[in-house]
Amino acid sequence: MTASSIDRLTSCMLTQVLSKILGGKWKPFIIWYLSLQPDRRARYGELKKIIPYKISDKMFSQHLNELEEEGIVERLVVEEKPLWVDYFLTTKGISLANLLYLIRDWGVVHCDFSVDALKRTKGVINEGKLEYGINDDEHQRSPHEKYIWHFDSTYDEDDTAQ
Repeated sequence: MTASSIDRLTSCMLTQVLSKILGGKWKPFIIWYLSLQPDRRARYGELKKIIPYKISDKMFSQHLNELEEEGIVERLVVEEKPLWVDYFLTTKGISLANLLYLIRDWGVVHCDFSVDALKRTKGVINEGKLEYGINDDEHQRSPHEKYIWHFDSTYDEDDTAQ
């Protein structure tokens, strides 16, 4: 495989993930908030309500349908009285949610989050690592969100210019 074919493959995959799968203003939020639900499952109305942004029903439905087409979300009709529909993350969707957690972590480290914002996400920066999923009485997190991300806190952009 040549370098140019590798570049085309990388470019194609980045385009596929960023535009087709995550493209659209609300898809990352749908994945994110669905991943935080018990069993990563919620009814349409519950999910729409917990996302703290105003999303039109049309756009919300469209994004859910597109995520379902991509195999990120599965739609389950529960045939009890009254009839309802649950949405849940597939295995593929859970792995994508984990990538969103890593993007969040990167943002905490590199986008100048305040200590208060970091506390709200129940994370801790300590000795060059960002840690989520601490299991103590104050910080209860589900096991799918246990991350320790090591980074060089002494990084200086001026060093890259040499």
